[in-house]
Amino acid sequence: MNLPKLGQYAAGMGGLSAGIAPGGNGHPDYLLFCAPLEGMGTYAEALAAAKEHTADGHHDFDGATIVESALCFATCRMHFVRDWYWTKEHYVDDPGYGWIQSFDFGYLSWDPLGDRNRFFAVRRVPL
Repeated sequence: MNLPKLGQYAAGMGGLSAGIAPGGNGHPDYLLFCAPLEGMGTYAEALAAAKEHTADGHHDFDGATIVESALCFATCRMHFVRDWYWTKEHYVDDPGYGWIQSFDFGYLSWDPLGDRNRFFAVRRVPL
């Protein structure tokens, strides 16, 4: 298999090549592609924008999990504004909060779902 170069736009795949993400819970590993999106929004706005994103003819984008967000930070951060980005995961101890990832220093934190943060979309391609 010829894998796209990490951190570079993968022609025809709809985003930057973030690498191979672990499937977990019996699911197969997959290639992860990320697409930084313009603007800021609440958790709901961010997730809707990620799911509505289309690129290179692909319509199967989603918000990132915490693990996927960390992988995008590790391999593609040079293409992101140095700021906080929503993940699609809620903070377990308080459903009024969601996890956010810093694309400045890589920190992970949580924020009220009504706060405004940047967002990005991911696309998963099973191996």
